[in-house]
Amino acid sequence: MTKNEEKIKFPGFPEDYIKTFWKYPRMLEGYWCMLSGSEQKVLDFILRQTVGFGNDSDRISLTQFQNGNGKNNKGTGLNRKTILRAINGLEEKGFIQKEGERYRLYRYRLAMLKGGVKNTPIKNTSKSVKVIPKKVKNTSKKVKEGQTIDDNYRRLLEENIKKIFSFYKEKICPASRLTREGKKLIAERLKEFSLPEIEQAIDNFSKHNWYMEKHGFRGVKWFFQSEDQIDTFKNIKLTPANGGKEILRRGSYG
Repeated sequence: MTKNEEKIKFPGFPEDYIKTFWKYPRMLEGYWCMLSGSEQKVLDFILRQTVGFGNDSDRISLTQFQNGNGKNNKGTGLNRKTILRAINGLEEKGFIQKEGERYRLYRYRLAMLKGGVKNTPIKNTSKSVKVIPKKVKNTSKKVKEGQTIDDNYRRLLEENIKKIFSFYKEKICPASRLTREGKKLIAERLKEFSLPEIEQAIDNFSKHNWYMEKHGFRGVKWFFQSEDQIDTFKNIKLTPANGGKEILRRGSYG
């Protein structure tokens, strides 16, 4: 092991580690599966800056998300592009709310259950505090410990997959069909990109002459096969040389 590796290795928890903990919502255990790695990091940072300090909201800059706030808080270590994508994902999935105007410091708060939990500050104490109410009102079913996904998220995911597939057929491959594997890949990409970002990737691809000619017939499974590929299509720079208008599509299957 090199010296650099030794420096970045986690030193371990102290024996009195319980005294150093801050409150964390237990119900998130059932929803970690909805989050990408970057979304989990950003959500934890927001939790620390709000609930962790006894506040219901806090103004947080991208620099703080990236590099931390204070002596011990080193931030998420993510780049700004990834942080912004994670924030959009957390908003879309219903975990957080962002308030403010563009180009100003945004205020972040947890998205609270309607009719179930009041959005009030939580006092910061060293004692163990129950964060989840015993009863949750106005939901399709009660939140249970260990629950992996709720009906609302499943329905939203299905709707977004249908929207994306419909947009893909319209823009790229009208003859494509949505296979089980294709549907699974779209769901994976929705963990990493927002709906508008994926639609942007599809639109850019459809207007690029070379991509449409060489790969426009390959179908959903090929198009959504990796995060890097969607990121590439999303950032295509259209010029007079590569197109900018749609060409005749060649349809196949997904």
